[in-house]
Amino acid sequence: MQELPFSFYGTGKFKPLVFTHQLLEQKEKAIIFAFQFIQKENQIMRKAKFKKQLTIAILPEHFEQIQEITDEQEISLAEWIRNAVSAALTKKQPKENQMND
Repeated sequence: MQELPFSFYGTGKFKPLVFTHQLLEQKEKAIIFAFQFIQKENQIMRKAKFKKQLTIAILPEHFEQIQEITDEQEISLAEWIRNAVSAALTKKQPKENQMND
């Protein structure tokens, strides 16, 4: 335990205030919680990057394969699907340009 001098307002008399280890831990946790809360508020204010939703049905085997890949890469299923769509559209782009020429 740690004793700190503490003055009651207006009395000028000092009375030791005892802080236990548990009280100090609670104060530390409260400060960390407040800091994390402020960080989350700042993150909430960012603009949505992806605005259109798409629901698809796929074979269970394909889903399991995608889930294994995303688990290994530590990315979300949605991120993997977005990357796959982007890659497919990038491959398709030159073929479409050749047909238009």
